[in-house]
Amino acid sequence: MYEFTKDEVQILKAAWATDPGRIALTVIVERLAGLMSDPFDTNPYNHARNAGRRSVGVDLMRAINLPIEKVAKEPDEPRSSRPITAT
Repeated sequence: MYEFTKDEVQILKAAWATDPGRIALTVIVERLAGLMSDPFDTNPYNHARNAGRRSVGVDLMRAINLPIEKVAKEPDEPRSSRPITAT
């Protein structure tokens, strides 16, 4: 599962709120990612590819439909204020 940042989720939600953005995201999620299709294929390589494509659609729809707090990861907090060095 992809971990979106808050900014990424807000951008996706803003795009979804407009007619052109909704059409573009619908094409990506339903047609290109194959969200509404069965990923099963007798060829294991095609099956794996289809399942991977579908998971992209699922991640995008989660970002669009769920509250930001449930989708976005928390920003990484540094363990100390000391800069990282090679020594």
